[in-house]
Amino acid sequence: ARTVSLAVSISDCLHKPARLLLARPLATLIPPHYHHWIAPMLDLGCKAVAFSVAWFIQRVISATHSAVLGGLLASRHLLKFANERGILTIDEADTLLDEAAGWGLAAAGLYFQLSHHMQLPTWLAVVLFPF
Repeated sequence: ARTVSLAVSISDCLHKPARLLLARPLATLIPPHYHHWIAPMLDLGCKAVAFSVAWFIQRVISATHSAVLGGLLASRHLLKFANERGILTIDEADTLLDEAAGWGLAAAGLYFQLSHHMQLPTWLAVVLFPF
């Protein structure tokens, strides 16, 4: 629902500039019999662009959220595992090591997702094919 709301808001902001910039050129290109379709066409075009932008923004927000939660989860459990095995003897409540490692892992994960345009690399897609 938030994505749709964002898309409608973006569409409302795009409608006036699109009408001012594109209505006259479209009127010269389209036969006079179809001029009544210019306004609905511009409205639909603005909505299509707005939904595409809103969907991309939502994907970036979701990727950021997942990266932060996943990075913190992995670092906290890794620190707990290291404490249980005796590799480290750090009290989890007294250190920021898990947060620093988690945020670093989150940054690396988010960079990976954004640099691959939110898609799996080919080799990983082949390995995870049925899923």
